[in-house]
Amino acid sequence: MSAITLIQAFWSRALKSPEGRAVVVKNPHADSQPLIVAAGAPMGIPPHIAFPPEHAHVSWGNAGKAVASIMVFLRRHGFKKGDRAAILGWNSPEWVWADLAIQSLGGVSVPIYPHSTADQVNFVLSNCGARFTFSNEDEQLKKVALGKAVHFDSIPQTIEATLPRRPFLNWFIDNLSPELLDNPANWPDVAAELKSLKSNLNSKNFCDVGEDDLATIIYTSGSTGVPKGGCLTHGNIAAACRSLTAHGFEQDPNSDVYISFLPLAHVYERVDGMAMSIWNGVPVAFCKVDEVAKALKGYRPSIMLGVPAVWRKIKESIESKLKEARGLKKIIADWAFKQKSPGFKRWVADLLVFRKIRAELGGNLRVMLSGGAPISPDVIEFYNLIGLELLQGYGLTETAGGITTNRPSRLKKLKGTCNKVGSVGQIVPGSQVRIVPEPGDEKSDQGEILLSGPLVFKGYWNLPEESAKTFSADGWFKTGDLGRVDEEGFLFITGRKK
Repeated sequence: MSAITLIQAFWSRALKSPEGRAVVVKNPHADSQPLIVAAGAPMGIPPHIAFPPEHAHVSWGNAGKAVASIMVFLRRHGFKKGDRAAILGWNSPEWVWADLAIQSLGGVSVPIYPHSTADQVNFVLSNCGARFTFSNEDEQLKKVALGKAVHFDSIPQTIEATLPRRPFLNWFIDNLSPELLDNPANWPDVAAELKSLKSNLNSKNFCDVGEDDLATIIYTSGSTGVPKGGCLTHGNIAAACRSLTAHGFEQDPNSDVYISFLPLAHVYERVDGMAMSIWNGVPVAFCKVDEVAKALKGYRPSIMLGVPAVWRKIKESIESKLKEARGLKKIIADWAFKQKSPGFKRWVADLLVFRKIRAELGGNLRVMLSGGAPISPDVIEFYNLIGLELLQGYGLTETAGGITTNRPSRLKKLKGTCNKVGSVGQIVPGSQVRIVPEPGDEKSDQGEILLSGPLVFKGYWNLPEESAKTFSADGWFKTGDLGRVDEEGFLFITGRKK
């Protein structure tokens, strides 16, 4: 059966296709001494020095063991369906595994931005009533004054007291034999958890979780500046994954790699990035924002989400390097960027200049999305010129991420116009957009953007009056943004409702 929820999609991969790659990570033993491969090697390979690989992998099966380990920890501490648990830290495999473990127990995960102050962290913890806060950073856990603060590295010892303490991630990296002598699959409670999950995998309410059950509370600052918890259900997140896939953003687990660097505490990264990758079985690599340039060359991802500031910074970095060119190289580069129209000259420009720029960005990028704020058309046009299609979309926490987006040009023959620079694209399948003109301006084609469909949230945590004001009398979500929709269904944002 097809997955009904994200956790069912994850466990289907972990239990049915355990050998596939789930995560690409830095090899913790990359600095180890190289091996000397002696003469007489198989297949006639001559003697040589073998250096440890830069990267290692976590399979779907081992990712499942990691999630099951966190589930065992939570069960032992009385965590039950409907309870809340927070995650505080920068993007990492452990972050995602905690999120999946909480949801797999019917709990509600609450992400918190790692740059939050202690007061901001504890406001969220108090407001949602979180019982646990997970992190892999001691500095983050020092901010926590409510509930139980849990460092990931301490979890294995609570399951099997004799286990040594080591980085939680290292228990699950493939082929690290020194780290996997005590295989987590042999820990009795973890093995029992995995067995139970496998026996119930095809049930309609897998993990006793339905589409209408709450999956996560994502806090966002409202117009008053006081954070409000947007409540997203399992159905919201699953609908977002289905809709984006149907909109033209199919992913291939055998060839794609997603790079995660935007904060997982934000719905854009959490759903449009991470959830989509899990839903489609695509391996993920993690890095921090200031590591993106190096990570692009190292991990060579094919899918990347960014905000306008990131895309502009990469653009300016490329332009800065080009300005350093001298002589014939400078003449060729300057000429290449004048070849705006498709044709032979553009092909030559690509051969001599643009192809090399793409190689500096890893050489594999095929899906590039911009969201979170308006992006200048000149940035989009720059990437399009060098052969990288950057697409703009629009969404909010309250819509489980992107609900309109421009689409890849490869769909043009089937779908007509796919991308209009300056627009935020067309509504995803299954959702609807409506423009409501401002009072006294009923004849205008512009007005407040209202949205409806399975991506729209149910309301704000413990704020019934605020939630009620957010919806129209007939149940449409009032975004507060102003816009217009053209004759082909492309949405243009024109301002903010006063």
